[in-house]
Amino acid sequence: MEDETMELENTTENQPAAQADDDLAPARESTTGMTRREQRVTEYETNGLERPDPLEACLAALNANLMRTSFALSDVVQEVLDAGPATEETVRRAAGTLDKWLRVNNQIGRFAEFEFRAADARYKAARGRMEMEEMLALRGRPKNASGGIARPSGNQLSRSPK
Repeated sequence: MEDETMELENTTENQPAAQADDDLAPARESTTGMTRREQRVTEYETNGLERPDPLEACLAALNANLMRTSFALSDVVQEVLDAGPATEETVRRAAGTLDKWLRVNNQIGRFAEFEFRAADARYKAARGRMEMEEMLALRGRPKNASGGIARPSGNQLSRSPK
């Protein structure tokens, strides 16, 4: 028995600390009382609210709330299923909550897709602006005071003779 205990301690000590922590993360709560998944949702929400686009920021906040709702519904379903043997009655009692859980998770996926598309469009627009500025810089066009491309004024436009 003593040898088994020492062997268990040695295997835990020999594991990298991060791996040992990851193995225990779902079951352990942090000092603030939040599980790792709740911490990640809070981090996602905080980062999302820092986005410059108001729609993206609101989508991130809504999605974080939906994720928290999903966790709560998941806990309810798990409690019902853990309450006794898996019978038709047990499954029937969990079915309504499970249906809500599935709907919430589908909505999370939809919002995540919207967020991705908005970020992708923003990235492509920024990349397009940079490429245009580089192309015009190669042609020798000056940039304006804010660093953008200098636009010709009305009298600088070339006009063909009539």
